[in-house]
Amino acid sequence: MTFREVRHASAGARVAIVGVGVVVAVSALLPQWASTTSDSERALLVALMAFVVGLCLLAAGMSSVTEVTTEGVELTFRLVIPIWHRRIPWDDLSVDGVERVGVIRAGGLGLRYLGGGRVAVLVRPGPGVVLHTRGGERTYVVGSDRSTELIDTLTAHR
Repeated sequence: MTFREVRHASAGARVAIVGVGVVVAVSALLPQWASTTSDSERALLVALMAFVVGLCLLAAGMSSVTEVTTEGVELTFRLVIPIWHRRIPWDDLSVDGVERVGVIRAGGLGLRYLGGGRVAVLVRPGPGVVLHTRGGERTYVVGSDRSTELIDTLTAHR
């Protein structure tokens, strides 16, 4: 039995992230437009606005992939492209159930380092499956819309 789940940020979160980028770019950089005197300064302002909006577009494209294979569990966090990946082999894995993962408690969306060796992969709020490495040095809280199925798959491999 294998398991693969790809989670994307909600449509509302995507719109909000891009909206924040546009508001920041316009409100912070557009007022400078009137005081610029050269084409190179204006080109720099346009480039900075595009950069801010581009970063927000990358954040809006965030997703997580949880995959259970014959070797163990693979976790990936993407901002359009994969930027973080962990493979936890079966002999180093223990499952500790489900906990509710909120945006405020985790400090936001995305790949969150919570302190004490805890890492959350959260692209939207909801249930998270808690995985520990046997040595106890890391705990991963993995957001999942199919948490029951994920736990069943993990316990079937044990």
